[in-house]
Amino acid sequence: MLWLSHVKNQDQPQDVYQALALRETALRRLVAEAGESLDDILAPPKTDDATAAGFCPMCSYEYQDGVALCPDCGFPLEMFRERTPLAH
Repeated sequence: MLWLSHVKNQDQPQDVYQALALRETALRRLVAEAGESLDDILAPPKTDDATAAGFCPMCSYEYQDGVALCPDCGFPLEMFRERTPLAH
């Protein structure tokens, strides 16, 4: 998961990494028991703007190429994996 890979790449104490690994395992189990796919839950939202390059993971606003941070939230934008317009 995102937080686990981030911590793994940092010089964090082993106990922090182990705690996050346990949290991730529990989350994966909970999602599976609910009959959901973790990949679907964590997937970027579908966009209705074919020119949108990224989105804010906090507020879901979409932005064009060249924007790195959400002007409203200050969060780094995530890129759309695929640009699939919503069906109308």
